[in-house]
Amino acid sequence: GADLLDKELVDIILSAKKDVIQLEAGIQSTNERTLELCNRKTDMKKLKENLIALSDAKIRIHLDLIAGLPEEDYESFKSSFNEAYSLKPKVLQVGFLKLLHGSELRIKEKEYGYKFRNKAPYEVLKNKYITFDELMEIKKVDKSVDTYNNSGIFAKSLKYIFENNNIEPFSFFHTLGENMGNDNLSLKNKFQILFSTYNNIIGEDEKLKKIMEEEYKAKNKFQGNLF
Repeated sequence: GADLLDKELVDIILSAKKDVIQLEAGIQSTNERTLELCNRKTDMKKLKENLIALSDAKIRIHLDLIAGLPEEDYESFKSSFNEAYSLKPKVLQVGFLKLLHGSELRIKEKEYGYKFRNKAPYEVLKNKYITFDELMEIKKVDKSVDTYNNSGIFAKSLKYIFENNNIEPFSFFHTLGENMGNDNLSLKNKFQILFSTYNNIIGEDEKLKKIMEEEYKAKNKFQGNLF
């Protein structure tokens, strides 16, 4: 409950040494109607203020989003993702709703039009707000944000990309996910896909090329040049 942090506790967290604290905030969604239907009372304004205050601190911020919640369609989830990414988390985990036995949403499955797998963990396949195909598109974002953002390997490259361009995070990671395909990619392949995806959107950028070359060499000192 990151919205429950008061100023005193925020100041204590800010005073901590690097990597002493990991703050996990299960946002689930920034759609207030969706949160209300999930019985989550969140002061979204306070939550964002606290996370922004902590975003440049030497702590790991871990945010969770859940796809498939009631009254959250594809566009609403995209908005939730973009807002969550703007809070600069070290990890942004995209999960998919599971309808566990006894949970309130499973009890209301017909009301919300849920279809889900009949074996544990009972992952949602669609509901009356979001289609199966749309959830599959979100899985592409899940794959790419986990590979590129959550790994920490591409931190400097992503920082440059989003701080120097007006790029929507959800659309960018979706395109990355499509470009990744289903193959097992080498580290070099992943860097090259990131570079080509950016170039197709923005154009050739020598500064980014240099940043990526340095970042690649820092992770792979004996593998030669990236470009």
